[in-house]
Amino acid sequence: MSDVPTLALPAAAVRPGWIRIAPRVRLSRGETRREPAAVEVAQEIARITAKTVVSSVDSVENLNGELERPQAKSSPPIHRMPAEILSMIFASATEGGEDLFHQDFRDLSVRATWGGEGLRAVEHRLLILRTLETHKHTHHAKHLRRMPELINITFVCKAWRDVVETDAYLWGQLETAPLLGTGELKVLQRWFARAKRSPKALRLSYRYPLRCDCAQTKDCFYSNPNLLKLLVDEDHIARLHLLKLTPRCFTEFIKSVKHANGGSTPLWWDTLHTLELDFHQTYPVDTYWALPDARTLFHALPPVTSLTLNTLVAIPWEPTRQRLDIGQSILTGLTRLTLRYNFDGPQLVMLLRHCTNVEDLALALQIDHWQNPAMSDPLDDAPLLPPTTVTYFLPKVTSLTLEFCYVPGIRIPFRYLRFPGLVNLHVARNPLLKVRTWQKDKNAYSQVLEWLKLFSRSRAPSSLRSLRLGSDGIHCIDPLVAEDLYYILSHLQPQITHLSLNGEFDAHKFMQIDEEKRASGKGRKLCPSLQSLELLQLNTVDRLLGDFDLEPFLVYIKNRHNYQKGEDDGVITLVEPFDGLKRVVVEVYTQAKSKSWMPFSGSETLETIRSFGVVVDRLGYSSDEETGADGEDSDGEDSDGEDSDGEDSDGEDSDGEDSESM
Repeated sequence: MSDVPTLALPAAAVRPGWIRIAPRVRLSRGETRREPAAVEVAQEIARITAKTVVSSVDSVENLNGELERPQAKSSPPIHRMPAEILSMIFASATEGGEDLFHQDFRDLSVRATWGGEGLRAVEHRLLILRTLETHKHTHHAKHLRRMPELINITFVCKAWRDVVETDAYLWGQLETAPLLGTGELKVLQRWFARAKRSPKALRLSYRYPLRCDCAQTKDCFYSNPNLLKLLVDEDHIARLHLLKLTPRCFTEFIKSVKHANGGSTPLWWDTLHTLELDFHQTYPVDTYWALPDARTLFHALPPVTSLTLNTLVAIPWEPTRQRLDIGQSILTGLTRLTLRYNFDGPQLVMLLRHCTNVEDLALALQIDHWQNPAMSDPLDDAPLLPPTTVTYFLPKVTSLTLEFCYVPGIRIPFRYLRFPGLVNLHVARNPLLKVRTWQKDKNAYSQVLEWLKLFSRSRAPSSLRSLRLGSDGIHCIDPLVAEDLYYILSHLQPQITHLSLNGEFDAHKFMQIDEEKRASGKGRKLCPSLQSLELLQLNTVDRLLGDFDLEPFLVYIKNRHNYQKGEDDGVITLVEPFDGLKRVVVEVYTQAKSKSWMPFSGSETLETIRSFGVVVDRLGYSSDEETGADGEDSDGEDSDGEDSDGEDSDGEDSDGEDSESM
C-alpha cells in the first residue's frame, strides 16, 4: 500500500489552521491496482474540488465584507442627530398658525380614535390620519399642531416614532370644547399624561352658533363638572385660553374652579403666565359691562406675564362709561399685552401708563365715530386725562401693533404715549372697514404715523428698524394710497431697514410721483438704509384699483441703484454710492391671474435687478402662470410642473403655496 498515490490540496487552497488530508485507496480482494489513468482522473477530480472550495470561500468572504462595509462606513448625519434636535424639528414642522391643537371630542369616531394607548400599531396611526382627514373641514379653529404631519413622522422609522411618543412638549397642547362628558375627560387626562410634568396649554372654545346664555340662565358652559375636574387635577397648566365667553362666564368660571378646589384656586393659577379672554361673538351684548361690579372681572385676573383681552365691547350709546380697572400690580408684571376693544381713548392712557415692563404691545382700537358719544365730550374726558404737557413713556416696548378703525378715535391716547425703544411697528386699518370710510380717510396711515411722532427728528425713536403697513388676511380690502405712501416713505427717518406693505397700491401713480420729484429737484432717496422690501397680499384683481401692475415698482427698485451701462457691450456696472437693498419678497394669490405676473416672464427689469445682487422671493407663485400649452416656460425653459392639488412635484409645499427664489 506504500505506492498508493496521495491526493493533496494545492497550497493555494490551504488556509491557516487547516489539516492536509491524504486519502488512501484500499483495494478489495482480488482487485488489482488501479491503472495510472484512473489515478490521474482521481487527482483531477480532487484538484477541481479544491478549486471550487477556494472559490466558494472567497465568495463567502466577499459577502461578509459587503455586510461589514455599511457598519464600518459612517452613518448619515440624520442618524447621528440627537433626539433633542429631532424633537425641535418635529415641533417646528407640525406647528400650525398658532401653538395649540384642536380636537372636537363630541364626535364619537374622533373620540374613539384618540382613545388608544399608544402609537405602536400601524392600523391605529392610519385610523388617526383618516379621521383627521375626514374632520379637517368641521373643526371650528385652525389646528395649533398639525397632527397628521406628526403622525406621518411616526411611519419613518422606529427611532422617530419613539421621539414623537416620548416628547412631552408635543402632547402638552390641546384645544377642546368646555362641555365635556366622562368619556372626553378620560381622553383628555390620557392626553395630558403623555405631556408628563411639562408646561401645558389648554384652549377652551365651542362652535358657532352655540352661545352661552348664562346671563339669562344659571347654567354656564365653563362650569362643566368634568372640565372643572380636569382643571383641578392638573397642576402644570401654563397657558389658558378661554374663547367666546361672556364677562359672566369668566366670573362664574373663577367661582366654580374655587368651589371645586375646596374654596381656593388651583396651584397652577398663581403660576399661570399666559391668559387669553376672547369675548368675540357674545351677542347680544352682555349687560354685565354696564353693572357697577364689572370691575370684579379684572380684579380676578391672575398675575400673568402675557395677557390678551379680546373684543371688550362697550354698550353703544350707554351713558355709563365702563372702566378697565386692572390692578396696577398685574399691569407692571406684564411683558406682553394685547387689547381689542371699543372703549374710549382716555381709559387706554390710564391703563398703559402702568405697563412699564411691556415689550410686545398689540392694540386693536375699534373706536368708531358712532360707537361711543363720550369720545367727543371734552368735559367728560377732562377728569380722566392730565394736561397735554404730560407724557407717559413705555421704554421697554420694542414691538407695537396698532389696528385702528376711525382715525380721530386714536388721536387722544397717542397724544400722551411715547415708545423710545420701539424697533418693530405694524400699523393696520381694520379689514372689515367699509369702503366709503377708506375713501374718506385716504391719508389715514400718515396721520397715525405723525401722531406717533415718527416724522419728527427729535421725537422719533432712533431704534426703529422695521415698519409694516396694511392689514393681514386674504379678504382685506385696504389698498394703500400711492400719494400717502410716498409721503410716508419720504418723511420717515433714514434708519428704517425693513419695510412691508400689506395690500395693493397704484404703482404707476407712485412711479409718476417719484419721477416728478426727481425732475423738480425736490426728490430724495426713500428709506436710504432699506435692506428688505416686502410686497404682501397682492390679490392682483382688486375691485377698487383694478389689476395691480408690478412692473412700475420693479423699475423704481432698479432706479434706487446707481449704475452705468456700457456703450459698446451694454454691460451694466454698479457705481458708488451703492444701495443696501438686498432682498425683495412678492406675495401674490395664485387664484387671481392678471397682468401683474407678466414681469416675471422674461422681464428685463427683473433681470437687471437680479444682476445687482438683489434676491427676489415669490410667495404664492404658481408655475402654471408662466407655463404655456406646450409645457414650457415663456423663457423657453422646462417647467417643473405641479400636481393637481397644487403641490410641487417634489412635495415641499404641502399647503399649496410655493416659495421660489428668482
